[in-house]
Amino acid sequence: MDELSDQLHKLNLGIKENQTAPEIQKILSQINKQFSVEGCNKKAIVEFLIKSGIVDTFSLILKSRERFSASTFALVAEILAEVAKLDSGRQTCSDAAIIVPLLELLSNNDSNVVLQVCRALGNICYENDTARSLIKEHNGVYRLVQLLRNLLEKEDLPENMRTIASGCLLNLTDTYEIQDQAIDAGILDVLLQYLLKFSSDEDVVTHCLLVLSCLADSQKGRGKILEKSVLSSLLNLFEKPLKDDIMDSFLELFGNLCENDSAKLSLAKMGLCEKLVEIVQKHLNSGSAVTGSFNICKTIPDLIILILTGDASMEHLWNNGQGVVYKATLSWLKSNDENLLTAGALATGNFARRDSHCIQMLADGVVEQLKTILIKHSGKDGDIRMQHAVLAALRNLAIPAQNKAAMVKLGIVTNLIDMMNVETFPVVFKLLGTLRMLLDKQEEVAKSVGENLEFVKRLVSWSSVEDHPGVKGEATRLLAWLAKNSKSVSVMKNLVKADALAPIISMMKSEHVVMQNEALVAISLIAVSCLSDIEEIASSTDLINILHQILIGDIAVPELTQNALSLLVVLMCSAKLRNLVNNTPIRTNLKALKNHSEKKIRDLASNAIQMLEASHGP
Repeated sequence: MDELSDQLHKLNLGIKENQTAPEIQKILSQINKQFSVEGCNKKAIVEFLIKSGIVDTFSLILKSRERFSASTFALVAEILAEVAKLDSGRQTCSDAAIIVPLLELLSNNDSNVVLQVCRALGNICYENDTARSLIKEHNGVYRLVQLLRNLLEKEDLPENMRTIASGCLLNLTDTYEIQDQAIDAGILDVLLQYLLKFSSDEDVVTHCLLVLSCLADSQKGRGKILEKSVLSSLLNLFEKPLKDDIMDSFLELFGNLCENDSAKLSLAKMGLCEKLVEIVQKHLNSGSAVTGSFNICKTIPDLIILILTGDASMEHLWNNGQGVVYKATLSWLKSNDENLLTAGALATGNFARRDSHCIQMLADGVVEQLKTILIKHSGKDGDIRMQHAVLAALRNLAIPAQNKAAMVKLGIVTNLIDMMNVETFPVVFKLLGTLRMLLDKQEEVAKSVGENLEFVKRLVSWSSVEDHPGVKGEATRLLAWLAKNSKSVSVMKNLVKADALAPIISMMKSEHVVMQNEALVAISLIAVSCLSDIEEIASSTDLINILHQILIGDIAVPELTQNALSLLVVLMCSAKLRNLVNNTPIRTNLKALKNHSEKKIRDLASNAIQMLEASHGP
């Protein structure tokens, strides 16, 4: 560092003694060359410069606008750009004495000065809110936007001039306040012109798109970008050949815009998804869907799926079942590409959010195609993302009443049962939900599933899963639904044999009334044919006390009270269970319920009281 120390001493002495501009420039050139010496330690050089007070020295030079030439200012800015590559350097340069004169130099007639100033400001602003605030405070945003506007028409610029300037803007616009100021300065119009005029310059286009993504982070920016004229200009760029990195930046921008359903609808109405479908097909036809780390069949469909998650945008793209995007996603279900297969299933699940859609999709052969995919991926080693997507779609398709029997006829239930050894909980969750939809009010299906003792035991094991509450809840509900929908003694006995009573009784304590009701109905049905088995586990499961808590609970739902009383009446057919009931204050609650506004509840309460009184002989 001796040589550098000597140069700094000469520089400070030269400034103090008013040496000529060429002499000062020569010293600055020597300092600058230190960064290009092979094997040099740039970090050590920067730290030495900071320690030696280079920022104070440079602030003196920058203030002496009349004394020094443009070349001198360019060298100062170039060295500052190197210093600001370190975080400590950025903090040291975050001083109005440096920032303000640099901003003033943005309008310099020497293009090399402007280039180096943009480098310096861009590096200083990187992840540095202090510097950004100073730039905002001193009108720097407007200066930079004006510079970019001026550079649109200039020729014979230094290499990478527009790249450096747009990169400077990118590092500057990473805060809401500056984003809003940039929009007020007219940055959107400038960025669109750059995108259209320099669409073949990958770095410039990438910077512009990343700036747009930053602007879209603010409410004001997102609103402006979603205006029809701006979206139209952006979508026109898809007509040009775009490199992978640029396409990736475009998709990131549009994904960022899709934060709410209104934005998704705007993009859908502007035809974005149709353009994306065209791009996928074009690349498939050319055999270039995958280049390097960029996969057209993964990234583009992901954006389409995101837009489909909005209700209004999904309906627009459905277009009465004739939409281009709907038809395209159906074709993806036959693709040899795993990513497109998954995307097709995800799109199907999103389109299947309305009963009318589900009915048409069944007629369109969607279930058969999903079944084919599911068979290939049904085991433990199946593609998890694929399994999850297909099951989610099948679950939605199984919701309309008229679809259930048709899907059962296609053998879907058997395919689902075959997946009982899958261990990934999110997949299991969808599997159980799909099965539950298919056996709803389908007595034969419920009976068939409930008579499969191995599967019922698997359900019982899932009902005790603590790592995934969704799986635990769905498994327990499915056990209850088997009882409710099958109405089969053999199923009831299988449920007892598989130790399903305890989890169903536990579900009576659920915070969800629907699940409480399902559990009450299931235990009532099981008790009718397996009352002795209920007797055996009543104490260990605290059944009677749970029932009592429901009857005295704060939730005033007549159906819940009625089902609880119905179960109580069934249970009291057992002398052993009547004794357990008598050991609780239930009798007092029953007397109160005799005056209930609902006749069924009054009758059930009276019946229960009579059974209790009859058990107390003289």
